[in-house]
Parts: sequence; structure tokens; C-alpha cells
Amino acid sequence: MTADDAASGLRLADLVAAFSLATDLGLGQPMEHVLRSWLIAARMADHLDLGEESRASLFYVMSLAWVGCVADTPEVASWFGDDIAFRRDSYSVDLAGLPMMGFSLRHVGVGSPALSRIRRAGTLIVTGGKAVERGLMSHCLSTTQMAERLGLGENVCDPLRQVFTRWDAKGVPGGIGGEEITPLTRLFHLADVVEVHHRMDGFGSAVDVARARRGK
Repeated sequence: MTADDAASGLRLADLVAAFSLATDLGLGQPMEHVLRSWLIAARMADHLDLGEESRASLFYVMSLAWVGCVADTPEVASWFGDDIAFRRDSYSVDLAGLPMMGFSLRHVGVGSPALSRIRRAGTLIVTGGKAVERGLMSHCLSTTQMAERLGLGENVCDPLRQVFTRWDAKGVPGGIGGEEITPLTRLFHLADVVEVHHRMDGFGSAVDVARARRGK
């Protein structure tokens, strides 16, 4: 399938938008979370004057970024039980360092007997969450492969490979941060989080979380 294939009469953008509605549910968010995030990111892109080509690519980055959840779900569920609840709650935490560890330990083995939870928590600490990192890498790989099969180019695939990076280079894959992160990925990071906080607690909350996580 190619990005300009119109034989079916279905636009690629419409197909991808439909993917995003299913993704909303997997994130534990109301439907149209992803589309609302795209609108926020698109307005920021206009403000930054990134140009029409980047704006078009941004739509596909925002719409496909979380589709790879199907790849990391087995790993996330094996560690944290309800993977949807885990993703939903993750929006309240800056996912690195002690906050990330505390969040993970609160969720590890949810639904399992207490002894099993303790054992898994110990394993998580000892291994530094390497198994979870592998799941996140699988997520990025799956999403990028889907974008390639849809006929989307490197201007979409490159940002999708960096979905779990962080500005401070403490994300996945490790060591990638700052200006090495593509502008479209940075817009995804910001818009995905502030949409949730804006919807739940208003404009002030969205501004507060953006300021609190600046440089992270």
C-alpha cells in the first residue's frame, strides 16, 4: 500500500485516524485523545513555522505513535497486570529516575498475590527494567514498520523511532536526547501529555506540567 493509493476510495489519513480511535482506548483515554493531541501539536507547528510538509508528517506521527502498543502490551501486562490502567496512570508521572521507579513499583504485579508482587518488584529493581525497555523498543519497531508499509517516508519513520526518547537522554533508546530528537517527536511528547492535563484540569494544569517537565 502506498500513501497515494486511492484505488479503494479511502484516504490514508482517514484510515490512520481510525487507528488512532482504537489507540485511545488502549491508552485508557477517551476517544479522540490522539486527534486532540494532533491539533495541539499542529498549532505549535504553525507557531514554529515548520512548513506544510512537516505539518503533514506530524499528523501521521501523532496518529501512529501509540499504535505500537500491541507490541509492548505482553511485556507491560506481564509486569504490571492491567496494561491499559498502567498507561492511563503514566500521564501523571515524569517517567524517569525515582518518579518512574516509584510509579512502576506501585503497579508491578497488580492483581497478583503479595509474595509474587514482592518478587517481581525485586527483579524489576535488580534488572533496571531492561525487559520493559525491550518492550518499548519493540513498540517503536512495530510502529515504524507499519508506517513504512503504508508508504510513509523517513520524515515520519524517523520521529516514530524516537517516541520513547527524552530531552535529558534518559529515555529509550538511551543516549539520544536534546537536539538529536526530531522536532516532530518533541511536539508529540509535549502535546500527548498536555492534552490529558488540559482535558482533566484545565489550561493552568497543562501549562504547569509543561513547565515542570521542561528539559526532561
